[in-house]
Amino acid sequence: MRKDIHYLTKFQESHNLTDLFYFISFYTWTRLEAYSKASATVGEEEITNKLVYEILDVLMQPRVKLPIRFFHSKKERVNGNDLEIVIPIDDNRYIIMPCQAKRLYAENTKNNLNAKYATVHHLVNRDKPAEKEQISCLLEYAQEWGGFPLYLFYNYTENQVEINEKYPHRELYGCTLASANHVFENFKTLVNNKIRIVPFTFQDIHPPAKPLLSFLETQMLVQLKTFFGSSISFNKLKVYSENDLLKQDWWDEKCPPISGKIPRRNEPIKSVQEIIQNKNFNSHEEYPFNPKYRIMILRKPEINRDKNIEL
Repeated sequence: MRKDIHYLTKFQESHNLTDLFYFISFYTWTRLEAYSKASATVGEEEITNKLVYEILDVLMQPRVKLPIRFFHSKKERVNGNDLEIVIPIDDNRYIIMPCQAKRLYAENTKNNLNAKYATVHHLVNRDKPAEKEQISCLLEYAQEWGGFPLYLFYNYTENQVEINEKYPHRELYGCTLASANHVFENFKTLVNNKIRIVPFTFQDIHPPAKPLLSFLETQMLVQLKTFFGSSISFNKLKVYSENDLLKQDWWDEKCPPISGKIPRRNEPIKSVQEIIQNKNFNSHEEYPFNPKYRIMILRKPEINRDKNIEL
């Protein structure tokens, strides 16, 4: 059995965050390794959608006890590479971490060690007066909502990675996290007096980037300012209650916990395929950072409410 399938099966049985993060990391590493060796390609959105599908598959089982809650945007125009991760810092106290997914394009280079995150340099409003790097939208969103901006990197590399007691497998580097402020400050340059982000390699950003599993480390919140990479800029973080988050009515929750808000029955219930296939922005259209998914991590697992949704 493939290792990613092994951890997916474990998550389906245990409903444990560690098993979920293992699955996400192993799946991404294995998928990108296969594409690299076949000289084929796959985009960030396709990987994100696959991971979302597997999470929803478990979440929609009746009365399952899970350490996460899942939301999708009701907005018609969203970006499938953008998502929010909501982290608990205390009882009924949460912070928002807006994330942008970028993958390592190992299949585009003869030497895997030189592979780069090619799409970190991505312009919106191209050839218009308001033209700017996509990362600026992420940073502006984090500033507006008092969040901590992150890059979520999808990886497969032949580079050496640090194997230790916390991260005992290479495949755990299939999904890693880095501060977007750190990326902006360390990889920006000026071209014709305009800020541009220079694509970088796996080795350039690891460290400080850490595996997704690092979300479970107790020191993450205490050391947040430097944990995913140091930077001069650091937003004042806004703390949200559960009620604050649920008041943001542009989010629709799938299978909320029994203790949570009762879904309004006059709202149409979307299938998983409808959620995933929600219309996305044109890649060069004017838009703010506009996440398609929100994943809320809980301090304690909660039992979800039954909801009749077909996969």
